[in-house]
Amino acid sequence: MGLFSKKPKFDATSTYGLLKVNDDTKQCKIQGMVFNYADLVSFELVEDGTTVTQGGVGIGNAAIGGALFGTEGAAIGALSKIKKEDKHYCTNMQILLTLKNTKQGSLLVPLITFKTDKSKTIYKLAQANAKATLSGLNYIISNRSVDDPKDSAFSDLTKLKELLDNGIITEDEFDDKKKEMLKRI
Repeated sequence: MGLFSKKPKFDATSTYGLLKVNDDTKQCKIQGMVFNYADLVSFELVEDGTTVTQGGVGIGNAAIGGALFGTEGAAIGALSKIKKEDKHYCTNMQILLTLKNTKQGSLLVPLITFKTDKSKTIYKLAQANAKATLSGLNYIISNRSVDDPKDSAFSDLTKLKELLDNGIITEDEFDDKKKEMLKRI
């Protein structure tokens, strides 16, 4: 790739705050970085060094909001966990993404980088941007497909063990099938 090579164009099918997604290719783009849905492990909104909300492996409040109101509800549910403190200013607000199968492993998305009065429009815009972006990240988490054969094999082995434990298959059947499954990894 030369110095002035053209970057491939990213065609978004939807936009959530700072996040652009393409449901056809199962990819998203934020801050110029493109990654697959399956590569998003988790995310968190951090304000002045304190985690305000997080999602991914254990979504918690966001899952409750999402179950009740869809992806917008997931963002609202996630932000319902915001810690109330007697602070009138915010000096730093960012979203931290944890990614797999990328060079970086994580990505910081800054929303506020200077002392900002929480009663001012700029803070409220950053919050709205965070809410929309978190909604998109929750959408990705709920719509990703994990095609890792190791994950699938582990899941299959767990189900097979349950069959053995419940007396549905014999120990010999379990051992034969287990050997067969382990060869796929």
